[in-house]
Amino acid sequence: MVSSSDPFVLVHGLVISSLYMIPLAECMAVEHPVHAVDLPGFGRSGGPAQILSISQLADALIGWMAEAGVGRCHLVANSLGCQIAAHVAVKAPERIASLVLIGPTLDPLAFAATIQTVRLLRDAMHEPPRLWMNWIFDFCRAGFRRALGTTREMFRDHIERQLPLVRARTLVMRGEQDPTVPQSSAEEMTRLLPQGALMVIKGQPHCVHYTAPETVRDAIECHALLGS
Repeated sequence: MVSSSDPFVLVHGLVISSLYMIPLAECMAVEHPVHAVDLPGFGRSGGPAQILSISQLADALIGWMAEAGVGRCHLVANSLGCQIAAHVAVKAPERIASLVLIGPTLDPLAFAATIQTVRLLRDAMHEPPRLWMNWIFDFCRAGFRRALGTTREMFRDHIERQLPLVRARTLVMRGEQDPTVPQSSAEEMTRLLPQGALMVIKGQPHCVHYTAPETVRDAIECHALLGS
């Protein structure tokens, strides 16, 4: 059990909302305060008319933390959420007790949209159907314009530029079967981090926090405990 009283904040990925964070949140909430946020324009969160950049989404998350009274937290993110979390860790390092990047995008060694699309389709074969139902539901809630615009912003952002500036202890986590974040990419991102560690979860896909929430919870707790 983690002794730190700092809450855990879970940040979702592209288009989907906090819906797919529920299995992990339920596991963690037994012992810890947990927040699973909906970024502006996604899930149940209202959003501005304009499409927000990754940096602006990070600003919105920092603003939410201030409004919610979360002075410091263990920040846990998946996929596109990792790009946002990296910006938060650079912009507001005093707010981050530890950082966990699950399946961080985008692979700096294969940045082309065509490559990423093929990898995403390959990953779809390993994800449970219920997850894709959640994604379709959240796609409809966000709308095509916001989904497409945020995807474009994802490709304009380069997580490898933020990682060397992250001061927080950071755990990079990937599922062994995740084609969107191959081992070479995970190792490169870990190398760029001043205090980075890598964990590979055997037999799991991109959204390993959804398919193996207990395993991910245990890893997050151990990582958070290191600094408590």
